[in-house]
Amino acid sequence: MDAVSLTLLIVTVYGLTLFAYCLIKREEANLPRILYVNSILLYSLVMVSMSFLPLNNGQQKGFNYIPFEKFMAPGGEKHIVKSFLAALFFVPVGFLACMECRLRAARHPVLYAVMAGLLISLIIEVVQLYLPFNRICDVDEIFFNVLGTFIGAAIFQIMSDTRRMRKVLRRILYY
Repeated sequence: MDAVSLTLLIVTVYGLTLFAYCLIKREEANLPRILYVNSILLYSLVMVSMSFLPLNNGQQKGFNYIPFEKFMAPGGEKHIVKSFLAALFFVPVGFLACMECRLRAARHPVLYAVMAGLLISLIIEVVQLYLPFNRICDVDEIFFNVLGTFIGAAIFQIMSDTRRMRKVLRRILYY
């Protein structure tokens, strides 16, 4: 079973279980808090399975420490798409980390979210160096992961100024 299949299985089982729980406890449950905590847990499981399990894509094990080198090579458009997906994959990290910083009344939530994204990305890329199957440690992915984290944090900052989001944040914090 490769990473994508396992991730789909995790999302399906976890999502259905969460949906059933919300239906059963809908009167007494704090739905925003349940969704917040479970989205962090589910996203963490998806990130671990997609980052550390083998993929069946024919890539060779190795590392790339020269920034943006793959974009100039023949077939660079494939790497541009991969980099865009890497950034897109880290948007929830920025959003959730910025939300957590806001809930804890941190002064610079976007900065902390970007630092968390950088740390998570560095850990993933270093661990991929030592995995026994074909994974590539790539400096470009670190850059695009941090970019995705920043985009997610910026989206949260824009949304957090609305009355509706402040109400949701209060419901999460004061359960």
